[in-house]
Amino acid sequence: MSLLLMRNYLSALLLLAGLVCAAEVTMDVPQASSLARMPVAIVNGQAIGFGELEKAVLRTEITSMKEEISKRIDGIDLAAMPDGQQVLPMTRGQMTVVMLRAKGARVREDLIDLRLVEQAVVAAGLRIDEKVEADELERLQQRLDEGLEKGYGKVRMDLRTMIQNNKDMTLERWMKEREFRTLMGVDLLLDRQVERELGDVEIAAWKSKNLDRCRKGMAIDVSVIFLSYILAGPDGRPVHDPTAKTNLATTMRTLYDNMRAGRLSFESVWNGPMAAAFRKHHPDARADGRIGWVQANGTRETDGGRGISRATAEKALALQGPYPLLLEPADTGEGIELVQVQARRAANELPADEIARLARRDTVETQIKPRTDRLIKELRSTAIIDYGPGKGFLVELIAERAKMVGLAPQGGFTGKIAP
Repeated sequence: MSLLLMRNYLSALLLLAGLVCAAEVTMDVPQASSLARMPVAIVNGQAIGFGELEKAVLRTEITSMKEEISKRIDGIDLAAMPDGQQVLPMTRGQMTVVMLRAKGARVREDLIDLRLVEQAVVAAGLRIDEKVEADELERLQQRLDEGLEKGYGKVRMDLRTMIQNNKDMTLERWMKEREFRTLMGVDLLLDRQVERELGDVEIAAWKSKNLDRCRKGMAIDVSVIFLSYILAGPDGRPVHDPTAKTNLATTMRTLYDNMRAGRLSFESVWNGPMAAAFRKHHPDARADGRIGWVQANGTRETDGGRGISRATAEKALALQGPYPLLLEPADTGEGIELVQVQARRAANELPADEIARLARRDTVETQIKPRTDRLIKELRSTAIIDYGPGKGFLVELIAERAKMVGLAPQGGFTGKIAP
């Protein structure tokens, strides 16, 4: 079920990019507008139109679509074909029908699950404010870190950069998208589920097993300058350029030497000619490049913005003042960072309500699959899901769509091109 994939943030970006953007649909054929409005399911009185399903299939099944095209090309002797012969006689609409036949029923169930989550958030009266948004960003950053560490070792990418690279939009804009709101809704519902189940006894038991996490760890208040040496290649993919890396390392070392000698201050550099480049990576930093308290793993305490590398954070925490303390430039694996430590905070035990929050959060994160399964099962058990004339009605709608684009109603590709 798709919502299970939501728990892995990297998968969620790909999955939800398709499903949650399927609100407005325009089909190729003008007379298809009435077909687009035909409901493939009605969830507690709210319709999911055929057009919404079509767009969701197109967005989520792009890999299958490419494989289908590859299969149709495979075996064709291109060298023996004249220039005027059509290689792949299939329109976008025809390929859409092929995908609808293969994946339409499953994607419809995914859309139903998403609609149920949205309805449940409203019915529960769960409020989404700045604090909830900041909390969700923290969770997503943690999942991203864990996913990258599991797959690539000690590699870190901040959530802001991830969104910019994969969604081609700022983090602030993405937070207004339905995708982010749905992820947040699922987490809120799971939090509420766990809150009903974990009492004082369960929280005390969790605390006894996680004493180290019940202390507010040491942290450092930092200002940071970061520049990436990863360039965009001809195909748009990131490229590690050794020359750019060397030049950037030299530039950062020069800045460091001038700061150490007192010829430049961190604030003057941050606000100097390269200010725009610095702010690209830390747009919410203060005038002196300050990003606030950073934990031992390099993440920021207050939001999901870019922090510093784990290695730099660990080195900074091992040093004593006096502050401010300028650290040597460090290679993060994707760029060079120059960090100035403004202050250092000692560890202390967390308040009881914070320990309870951590216990509930940990329960959610370590039991994602069974809890998500249970959540969807509960939502479906109390929902009224109407498939219209029946689940088979979807087959009839797809057959009607097939006629519009030159495909046999129930068979395969006819070889004809839709007008």
